[in-house]
Amino acid sequence: MTRPTTNRTLLETTKKELNYLVSCILQVDINTASKYTSRAGTAVVAKMAGAGVSAGLYGLVSTFATASTGTAIVGLSGAAETTATLYWFGSWVGGGVAWGATIVSGIGIAVAVVAYPLLKSRPRDEATLTDIDSVIINNAVAYVGQIDVALAQDAEPSDTEMSQLSSLVITPFYQELQRNIEDIASRLDTKNAFALLVQADPRFKRKVVEPFAQIA
Repeated sequence: MTRPTTNRTLLETTKKELNYLVSCILQVDINTASKYTSRAGTAVVAKMAGAGVSAGLYGLVSTFATASTGTAIVGLSGAAETTATLYWFGSWVGGGVAWGATIVSGIGIAVAVVAYPLLKSRPRDEATLTDIDSVIINNAVAYVGQIDVALAQDAEPSDTEMSQLSSLVITPFYQELQRNIEDIASRLDTKNAFALLVQADPRFKRKVVEPFAQIA
């Protein structure tokens, strides 16, 4: 497999594929998902900055590392530790999913209800989202926010940063997705279940997980 031209290219691809996963789970079009994650991600970065967390890849990696060794997660190992870390990190978004005026000023629902019926799918109501749906979405939102900060900088992310991002963030996220993807798909309509299982998931592995593993 050919390594991406630059680390920035891989970050841009990662953001795109995270948005595709979110669009499938929320049953909204990709443009709506992108607007949603960018707006919500910006709010999450601001919230984290207010708590003293560095912005960008360093903040993303260091916060994840803290969560994986934090007191609430001590004693756990393997999949249980990964799940606990992702739940903890996703909590930066807030309770449930970052819907409505709380973070995105209604863009998640307002835009989707107008645009997505044209594609013959109905956007999911927040009440239909389970804890694991929220964990995957909230982590994707937080990642997009920190990736946006990194992309706004002129400097090229180092291989060391990307390697740490791979082992501490991307790999655990993908492993959790794999453990729960059939369950998540069971709550989607036929079109989005197919898109998640047959398109978004394999693409995330091929375009994000495997290229990151080459750097690591």
